[in-house]
Amino acid sequence: MDITEIMNQAFNLGQTYWQQADSEYTSQQKKSDATLMKFEELSTSVRIDIHQAKLQMDELKRQRDALLEALEKILPELRGLAIFSSVAKNYVDMSEFAIKQARGEQ
Repeated sequence: MDITEIMNQAFNLGQTYWQQADSEYTSQQKKSDATLMKFEELSTSVRIDIHQAKLQMDELKRQRDALLEALEKILPELRGLAIFSSVAKNYVDMSEFAIKQARGEQ
């Protein structure tokens, strides 16, 4: 259920509860207890869902922080590899150019 459906259900339960509780008939008044119980169950379910979502967000934040920390530790090595890769590519390019010149190709 999405939040709009939950809010509508809570509103409807509240309306039903007060209609039953304010009724002149004891049979309707007795039904209000069951309606109130349904509202309390819905409310508890929502609180549990919110708590679970908070725990999941906290875990995701913890994992994100751990990943960022690990990346910060290897970033200098990655930069070094990128520089090495660039130097190696330039060396290969210069070697190919030198070979072509030696062969008289251009």
